[in-house]
Amino acid sequence: MTTELDERPVAASGVVVQGHGPAVVLAHGAAGSAAANFGPMVDGLARHYTVIAPDYPGSGAVPLGPAPLELDALADRLAAAATAAGHDRFAIVGYSLGVPVAVRTAARHRNRVRSLVLTAGFAAPDPPLRLSLDLWRHLAATGDFDALARLFLLLGCDPRELAAFTPAAIEEAAAATAAAVNPGILAQADLVARADVRADLPRLDVPTLVVATDHDRLVLPENSEQLAAAIPGAELTSLPCGHLIGEPHFAAWESLIHEFLERPGPVDVARQLRHFDHHAPEFTPELAHSVHDALRETGPVVPSSAHGGLRLLTRYADVQAAMKDHALFSSGSGVFCPRAPGTPYFAPLEYDPPLHTTYRDLMKRPFARTAVDSLRSRLDALVDSLIAPLVRAGGGDLVEQVAVPLPLAALGLAVGFSDDAQGRIRELTRTTWERMPKDADPDGFWPAFSELFDQEIRRAREEPGDDYLSALVHAEFDGRPVTDPELHAMLVSFAVAGHETTMNALAHLMWHLARDPDLDRRLRAAPELIPAAVEETLRLWPPVDHGSRLTTRETTVGGTTIPAGTRVLLLTGAANHDPAVFDDPCTFRLDRARPQRHLSFGHGIHFCLGAHLARAELTSVLTALLRHPPIRQSGPAVRRYANGRHVGFDRLPVTMAPAVP
Repeated sequence: MTTELDERPVAASGVVVQGHGPAVVLAHGAAGSAAANFGPMVDGLARHYTVIAPDYPGSGAVPLGPAPLELDALADRLAAAATAAGHDRFAIVGYSLGVPVAVRTAARHRNRVRSLVLTAGFAAPDPPLRLSLDLWRHLAATGDFDALARLFLLLGCDPRELAAFTPAAIEEAAAATAAAVNPGILAQADLVARADVRADLPRLDVPTLVVATDHDRLVLPENSEQLAAAIPGAELTSLPCGHLIGEPHFAAWESLIHEFLERPGPVDVARQLRHFDHHAPEFTPELAHSVHDALRETGPVVPSSAHGGLRLLTRYADVQAAMKDHALFSSGSGVFCPRAPGTPYFAPLEYDPPLHTTYRDLMKRPFARTAVDSLRSRLDALVDSLIAPLVRAGGGDLVEQVAVPLPLAALGLAVGFSDDAQGRIRELTRTTWERMPKDADPDGFWPAFSELFDQEIRRAREEPGDDYLSALVHAEFDGRPVTDPELHAMLVSFAVAGHETTMNALAHLMWHLARDPDLDRRLRAAPELIPAAVEETLRLWPPVDHGSRLTTRETTVGGTTIPAGTRVLLLTGAANHDPAVFDDPCTFRLDRARPQRHLSFGHGIHFCLGAHLARAELTSVLTALLRHPPIRQSGPAVRRYANGRHVGFDRLPVTMAPAVP
């Protein structure tokens, strides 16, 4: 495994890639150069973390001394490398022969290690490994390093992969493997033969993931199983590959690690429980479910001092009741919290009756069931055109290639937005979500949207077609011609809500499919379950995590008094996981009774106008994907909150592998 790292800062201790995330120390499985032998691991981890990969004695900048390597010295070397890079706390990723080093580091520096990932590792050397070491020593003593490299291939590869190698591919793989064969790896192997970390394992008190490699004759899978069983609370997973992880399994290894390291810790949950703030940097989609569960257990109404004072409703019955009682829980002062003063309101959601009713009557026509049904064939053709390049390329980024363009193009079909408007809406929305919560006024984001809407209004008036927008600009509002500001209030909802929410739901639907081969097989065998998969995606990950309301009078919820004029957050994400309503609420299930019972589209007079169109888009995409080879996630998915409430993706890389018989 090699990669080019010439542009990266390399210190005497090895490779340090200063990323934007927390520190991850790589305890790699060769006593050699991290840059030469473990470049792909460094590359993958560096997408999200600051990676510290110290070289061990034996190659690179660190010569091999006459004395045997000692486990404690190598463990201290890892901790010292993190200190030198300016990180007091770090995670450790241990691979192969580096697993005992990672374990001892976590045991000796327990206050600094926040989590531990161990791949293809063992608690103590077993007879097969000892026999391998004897053969290594013999080949090294005779100078037959080519044979030693081939032995690594034979023992470390999945036999099915090895059998598929051409002679030229074997030569290339042997040459690459030879880069890891050096006096240092033999010295580290000797260390492992002497090292016994079994006494350390029961004392490990950090979150630990053990990754076994299934087809392995170098470090047996049962070694990893014994390792996981000996560590309190450790999780065990596996990869269907050999000891030498490569394509196509490396990306899956990277994803396993990223998802494990991103899981929220109890400290983060406790902090949000004490001082809930949906705009705090640490309030991530990965953290949200744990925080919601903790808030719901705290009580039906939870106070927060954030943003001038809030009350949080977390339970399904209370959130649903508040959504239904629009007279008590008013939307008329806006649902975004906080928002730059002077930001125009979005119709009809941010209006109370009677204005709400007037706006909704004008806006509902293109999203009625009959209108959406009339678009089905064009929508399906659009979906096919977006998926076809993914099929030809054998994969791609589902966010960039499907989740972003489809809802925008669907808006063009339903509303009549021009191609130019569709191209600009996404970036304008991102700017709005970034600036609305913190700016003192809307000048940093609204004028650009306003200019775009003016262009669309002018085009619809001067060059009318048979689309909805051409009719809307000539409509009446309470018996008089609709004004441009009123058109702006409607168009911003079409533009923002019409693409953002569906984009996020689409990405989550495809994310579930790409991560769950069993779900893929079930849906192929029973396509009638596709609507249930759509609803379960919406329930688990509501595209809008919460909305806010303002109480118009004093009220009592769950025995707690809420004064008039209080800003109340309705936590849809928490309500959708309420165990009082949904059995096994955190599990993706296709057998739920009343699958549409979730609150992701709201409830009452503010029920989402675009629900029919959104469901049609999700159904069309899922149906189309199931006609092609299965998608499999090929790298870490990048998720984020926009404006503290929109749960979405920036990246979702997948491959399209041949179907498994």
